[in-house]
Amino acid sequence: MGLIPSDWEICSIGREFSFLRNNSLSRDQLNYSEGNVKNVHYGDILVVFGEVVNVQKERLPYINKDIDIVVSPKNMLQDGDIIIADTAEDETAGKACEIQGVKDQQVISGLHTIPISPSNRSFAPGFLGYAFNSSLYHDQLRSIMQGTKVVSVSKRAIQETFLIFPSYKAEQGKISAALSGIDTLISDLDKVITKKKLMMTGSMQLLLSGKERLKGFSRPWVELELGELGKLTGAGVDKTVNADEQPVRLLNFLDVYNRDRIYNHELKMWVTASDYKITKCDVRQGDIFLTPSSELPNDIGRSAVAMSDMDGVCYSYHVLRLRPSIDLDMTFSAYMLKTAEYEEQIRFLSEGSGKRYVISLRNFREIRITIPDDIREQNAIGNVIAAMDNEIAALEAERDKYKNIKQGMMQKLLTGQIRLPV
Repeated sequence: MGLIPSDWEICSIGREFSFLRNNSLSRDQLNYSEGNVKNVHYGDILVVFGEVVNVQKERLPYINKDIDIVVSPKNMLQDGDIIIADTAEDETAGKACEIQGVKDQQVISGLHTIPISPSNRSFAPGFLGYAFNSSLYHDQLRSIMQGTKVVSVSKRAIQETFLIFPSYKAEQGKISAALSGIDTLISDLDKVITKKKLMMTGSMQLLLSGKERLKGFSRPWVELELGELGKLTGAGVDKTVNADEQPVRLLNFLDVYNRDRIYNHELKMWVTASDYKITKCDVRQGDIFLTPSSELPNDIGRSAVAMSDMDGVCYSYHVLRLRPSIDLDMTFSAYMLKTAEYEEQIRFLSEGSGKRYVISLRNFREIRITIPDDIREQNAIGNVIAAMDNEIAALEAERDKYKNIKQGMMQKLLTGQIRLPV
């Protein structure tokens, strides 16, 4: 555990916390409209919730009324109880949240969770939520996690972990208040970002459809199939390394899925390719890349544009390349395939069921879009949208800065390296 202040304590989770029972109900056995018992699902702990969850404010699902489940009162969650997610696809397994705001509600811990309750000690509200998510505590779990593709941590393993904390509840409260304050700042920035994204989406739909024109432009727009914009190709490079091939960097599915614009310095994956593939699957400035498959039919066709020629880079087998043969403004082309009309065609043309959906090259080529014939108008529209996009990126960078500050605060405050006056 390292050096800790002399007036702090260390406790065994197995000895000083009671382990409650959870349920194993899946998402389809829950709903957000009606019920008597609220359920905390492990997926929400991993992705949605912070360290402290106020059940009055957070949107928790109910257990369906038609499910015959009897919950013992002793397993109902109370303020100050901790829920640990015991499964994840990575080392976020073990992420925890503290429950607050229960009052007269019935709340139970759900699938893939381990709920625990302090047995004989009262802690300051919120303190345990931060303590169980500190690196000092989570590092204990890393060495006892099991699995590769799916990582899990067992009840027995958690029983063998330890927690350090200030002896005085007032100091716990000071730590909780300091961390809660920066959480509020992060949350406020998230709300602003969400609002800005909604505004940007609305403006994009108007500008990219021609329903709203920028001042000074009046020339008619033209309707084209993607196949008329340029040459659309697939059959990219596999994620393999072969001794008889040349090393190249790969522009892959996630590079397209997560971006609007792709820059050379962002591409980090190295594979190998034949001389033929290096020639045929190169990346040039203005190339537009598309994702032809997904697990969901409404998640296909994401696009991103290459912002420069990229020597030694090839595109992946899992993306398509559209190389324009007509004049297109690069900034405009980063956004032009993000309209509701385009997405509606994608949904209609996607094929498959169950786990995978795909759009063929032929269907992609036949998708129709409407764009300005005047490249100056394309540039003006692209710049307006890019300015909104850059504003959001700046807010996200500021939020991420505060998230990093918070992590530093947790490291110092929850180990006693920095003490707050009480």
